[in-house]
Amino acid sequence: MTTFFVILLVLILVNAALLIHSSLSNRGHKAAKRIAKQSEIKIYPIDLLPSDYKKAI
Repeated sequence: MTTFFVILLVLILVNAALLIHSSLSNRGHKAAKRIAKQSEIKIYPIDLLPSDYKKAI
């Protein structure tokens, strides 16, 4: 039972350390650049219905 809690505690500590490291390394300047790149993407409507079905409707 003790080994289970030790392993669980180690995994929680590693998870917290990775979370802190990733949040400190990715500040807002990288996210702002990604958002700016995403806003340049043009979205076109998808035409999935064949023309035969459009005539029937």
